Amino acid sequence: MLAVIAAIVGVIVRLESTPLIAGEMDTTFWIGFALIGAYLAGALTASFRLPRITGYLAAGMVFGPFLIGFLDAGVLDRLAVFNKMALAFIGLAAGAELRLAVLREKARSVILLIVVTTATVVVGVTGILMLTHGVIPALGGRSFVQLMAMCALVGVVAAARSPSSAIAIINETRARGPFTETILGVAMSMDLLILPLFSVAASLAALAFAPERSFNVLFILVLCGEIGISIALGVALGVLLATYLKYNGPQQGLVILGLCFLVYKSSDLLAEYLQTVHAVDIHLEPLLITAAVGFTVQNASRQGEAILEILDKVGLPVYVVFFTMAGAALNLGAVVAGWAAAVILVGARLLMIILGARLATTLAGDPPAFRAHTWMGFVTQAGLSIALASQLAASFDAWGRALGSLLIAAIAVNQIIGPVAFKFALDRVGESRKTRSRPERADAAQETAS
Repeated sequence: MLAVIAAIVGVIVRLESTPLIAGEMDTTFWIGFALIGAYLAGALTASFRLPRITGYLAAGMVFGPFLIGFLDAGVLDRLAVFNKMALAFIGLAAGAELRLAVLREKARSVILLIVVTTATVVVGVTGILMLTHGVIPALGGRSFVQLMAMCALVGVVAAARSPSSAIAIINETRARGPFTETILGVAMSMDLLILPLFSVAASLAALAFAPERSFNVLFILVLCGEIGISIALGVALGVLLATYLKYNGPQQGLVILGLCFLVYKSSDLLAEYLQTVHAVDIHLEPLLITAAVGFTVQNASRQGEAILEILDKVGLPVYVVFFTMAGAALNLGAVVAGWAAAVILVGARLLMIILGARLATTLAGDPPAFRAHTWMGFVTQAGLSIALASQLAASFDAWGRALGSLLIAAIAVNQIIGPVAFKFALDRVGESRKTRSRPERADAAQETAS
């Protein structure tokens, strides 16, 4: 079926410039192709016991601009509205999965994992890149201070995780339990730490290459304000949504999707207005707003199970579109061109994640199953990492673009292997639906929770 659909679309694309099909095919055609083609690819990978989002990503890469070219840059631009709405939806789903009672029990583990793993990855990746800079062209010919600043920027981006991929795997496997809550809590909280860290590292890098510049403290203060306002707005919207669900408002799934669209679109319009009219660069974070919405409904009302059921019903097309576009956007050319440097970066990051997660779970006194498998939940990178890599390329000159390409290549690899690793970990600790149904796995899960 996948081959037949690809062949049909291939014929239509070839006929696009002929009188038979005049003009560009509209967004509806491409969103339909992405949904059907990627869904079938996900079903194909699921038959090999791999995560479905691996199939969605693979479909995006194959049909994207770097291979077949069906989903080229123009198509991706027209589908950007769906991508942004999907990201807001994923944030809402992630927030709704976070249960405060469980997080209180696992607070020590979550905090230690955030602090220890982040510090280990940032310091470790920075150190390894400095030691191996001779074989990485982008790092050559710099002073010691400049080299350290460049490696630190890469180290900070390497510490970023992907809550979108984590929540997709959790929803696909119907995972439930303390291990799942811990991984999700860490992944959702990392943005609050990585964004300020990146801002500090970028300011220090600017000083290293242009000493006449001053340290941008105002930018950090504005960033903290954006985070605070985003959370407050999300809580307010969460109260409204919980009330709507409580009184059984109609078309609840469509209302939730509409809310996600409203949040991301309003954030963009507000940022554009403030920049154009008042020359103020403030942008609220839709992912953080919707995560606060879901968290509020789950923990400040009795509608937690209701919202999870609704999200489960309407989530499939959202995840298919989002991860298909994520796969299409991955620069496979950068992976091929800089494969040696990407292997060093991926290997260094993976090693530091394993060491950091192992140390954090040991300090927290977590069970052996946690200590052995926690690191597998932190491999994937996606939205935030890509955004930071793009920001790095845009903020600096040639070396920024070179490091941005290196990071995109590493992110592509992490996005492929990460979901597989996390699904394996959920099966091993007995928290996926498949393993919870087995008595021996259920016993293991109870032992782990205790």
